[in-house]
Amino acid sequence: MEDFSLPPRAFADHLVKRFFEKIYILYPIFHRPAFEAAYQNLWRGENEPNIPPPTDLQIGIGSKTESEPTSIVFLCALNLIFALGCQFADLASEQAESVANSFFLRAKHFIGLDFLDINTLGVVQSLLITALYLQSSPYPSRCWHSVGNACRVAFGLGLHKSDILATLTPLESEIRKRTWHGCVIMDMTLSMTYGRPSMTSHLARVPAPDGLELSGHQNDTSGPPIMAFYIEAIKLYDILDNILADVYNAWRGRLRQDNLPSPTLSIRSLQIVLDVERELLMFMSNVPCFLKWTTGAHSAPSLPEPNMAIAQQRNVLHARYMHLQILLYRPIFIQIYSKRESLSGPELQNDSSSQSIEMQSNLYSSMFRQCAEACVTAAIDLTHLVRETYQTDCSDAWWYNGFYASTAAMVLLMALSTPSMMDQILLGKAREAWKEATSVLEFLSKFCRSANNTVQFLQAAYVRAVPAGQHQTNAEVDASHIPQPNEQYDNLVNELTQFPVFNWEEFAENMAPGLDDLGFLTGFNFHDSFA
Repeated sequence: MEDFSLPPRAFADHLVKRFFEKIYILYPIFHRPAFEAAYQNLWRGENEPNIPPPTDLQIGIGSKTESEPTSIVFLCALNLIFALGCQFADLASEQAESVANSFFLRAKHFIGLDFLDINTLGVVQSLLITALYLQSSPYPSRCWHSVGNACRVAFGLGLHKSDILATLTPLESEIRKRTWHGCVIMDMTLSMTYGRPSMTSHLARVPAPDGLELSGHQNDTSGPPIMAFYIEAIKLYDILDNILADVYNAWRGRLRQDNLPSPTLSIRSLQIVLDVERELLMFMSNVPCFLKWTTGAHSAPSLPEPNMAIAQQRNVLHARYMHLQILLYRPIFIQIYSKRESLSGPELQNDSSSQSIEMQSNLYSSMFRQCAEACVTAAIDLTHLVRETYQTDCSDAWWYNGFYASTAAMVLLMALSTPSMMDQILLGKAREAWKEATSVLEFLSKFCRSANNTVQFLQAAYVRAVPAGQHQTNAEVDASHIPQPNEQYDNLVNELTQFPVFNWEEFAENMAPGLDDLGFLTGFNFHDSFA
């Protein structure tokens, strides 16, 4: 009976409220009115009338077949919702972790082969919520397997098939699309994090949700549509798919072997980056006005202020956008960092004629350098955003803040370890961003082991990799000594070899054998840097 027990009503209501405020507005993968009706029935007295589900349709959690107080699918999802709500509840961090874990253990008891045999939409949704919770845990393999199981059950239900949607009611079609895209987003997120093959990238695109019942309540039409964020997030993850497939060549099946980008700095690899960059710019220009993060864009009269949900969605979308910029430019940045001899020799290859191109006299050399600088700039901007918002209600979940700060810090560390790669103004900004990133991770390390492991690695690597003379971060920059564009590039070619390439692989292996315990950092953060 312990598995069926409930917390005090007021506390339970608070946890559910925080889940919808912080998680559901980013991942609306189930039908909120159906869940709320089932939730209310849990507290119904013996003589009180039963609240009927809002629909008899097959929509997963909260539907007629998965809303009973003894439904293991519903109880599993509910305890996971409680566990996620604890992450944002009015609890001390130590207490929140303990209480959240107790709810997770209850949910975990329901998840097994019998659970998978149920084979319904609610099972997929519950496994996705499980993965969302496990992102905050120090067990990344559990999160990976939960998403994998969710995708497998989704395949069995045909959620990846668009032709089925025409035979369903609008609500059933909408919830199936929301759930499927939840699988795709989580699958792409973990594939990106760990550099592993995706289960969904090779499949035909399923149409995005239509945005029915946008705020989760049938009669609520006030304010900007909550579902607009989810639709924009789906578009952004399509671009992430392209980055992983084309830039990182994560899935070789997506490109013909003769079209694979060269590991050296090539015109073809630059063209791929420019094509994806154009997609990102088009995405940013078409984002709804209330989600735009550019100066003044979100002051449109359609946005009731204060609207914390929209502010959070805007910041999350902005952070994801800048993170994709880092991923896009990072391979070129790392190639310039780790193969610096190519900057002074004829290593830039023309793919069409196979003739060497002298970097000093070619327009492409400038474009490669700008891509490397764009990577550092994106890392600086992402760090600033995280630093400004991570202790507010307008931020992403703390584990994403730790992930973003770690990814940005790794780029900043590589840049600081070779100060000749950038001008003094950008170098100064990188130093300040480095301090901001490590301060975020130090704050998170008070209650998160992953953050503690990451910041220890980064700080140790900083001492070993950054030239001693660059540790003075408070020195004023004399404008008269800032190189002009041509002078800057000459200095880059002439001075770059003065600083030896830091052996990240050897250092990381000494810190954490196999890169298995670097916290938020994984092998994908070092992609190509060990070559």
